[in-house]
Amino acid sequence: MEGERSEQTPSAPEKPTRRLSRKKQQVAAIAIVVIIISIFVAFWGSQPQPAYTPSDLLDSPEKYVGKTVQVRGLVKSVDEMNKTFVLTDFNVNLTVRYSSLPQGFQLEIEIIMKGTLESSGSSWVFVAQDVLVGHPNP
Repeated sequence: MEGERSEQTPSAPEKPTRRLSRKKQQVAAIAIVVIIISIFVAFWGSQPQPAYTPSDLLDSPEKYVGKTVQVRGLVKSVDEMNKTFVLTDFNVNLTVRYSSLPQGFQLEIEIIMKGTLESSGSSWVFVAQDVLVGHPNP
């Protein structure tokens, strides 16, 4: 079969596969782990914390000592000289020690704050780290 030609299509040259070096693979793996951990921490840290009342805290204060918690209540009185105020839920009064107060802070305003409960002799004091002001009561 002299007249027959076999047609062969030239195959495309194969591109060499590019592999990451072992060092680059390690860096990529570490980066992925860091990203996953960051996402987990961001999600876990963004879970809303419950806001307790002064009654909640003082019903069983030992449960909250040393833990950062949120407390909600109404400002009953302020002692600027000692940097304290009294927060109430109309059942219990809680003494709060603060370092600074936000603009709009005043008597009979609802606030929410984050901080820790500490024993002060025979009483309890809440040490406020963050104080957020709500709306004044009518």
